[in-house]
Amino acid sequence: MSTLVHVCCGPCLLAVNEILDDEYSAYFFNPNIHNFDEYQRRLMTAGFTAQHLKKEFFYENFPDVYEWVREVLKGNDRCLNCVRLRLEKTAKFAKEKNFKSFTTTLLSSPYQKHDEIKNLGFEIARKYGLEFFYRDFRAGYKKSIEISKKLNLYRQKYCGCFLSSFEKYKL
Repeated sequence: MSTLVHVCCGPCLLAVNEILDDEYSAYFFNPNIHNFDEYQRRLMTAGFTAQHLKKEFFYENFPDVYEWVREVLKGNDRCLNCVRLRLEKTAKFAKEKNFKSFTTTLLSSPYQKHDEIKNLGFEIARKYGLEFFYRDFRAGYKKSIEISKKLNLYRQKYCGCFLSSFEKYKL
């Protein structure tokens, strides 16, 4: 396998697969997802999707929430810090397992900070002596929604971050 794909959720893996459809493995690491039930739903959906696509699937058990909070609260951009933490962990795993490159399904969402994620990917790849496999996966987004509905996949309506959910209800 040459590319490790960081997977945020099953439906987004479908978007990446529409474009990548190469030899790749999927890796689920998302300490931003809370509560535990939500984490389990997304993990199971991502695993089912990888199995449906006949892709090797790796995942981390429910991660250390305290590490996640410490990391995302550094600096001014909580969301970008969260992405950095997830891409960094993906790159470390890719290096350990001898993948040549990595990418992320986060690049399939029209709601993410696409250019910032791309830049972080290249920066982290340099740090670990890997390639960042960049593609604008947003082209597969709409089709991934159609496919995920046909497969009856769980589709979440938020990033999973409990800090974001608190902000929704701020007065």
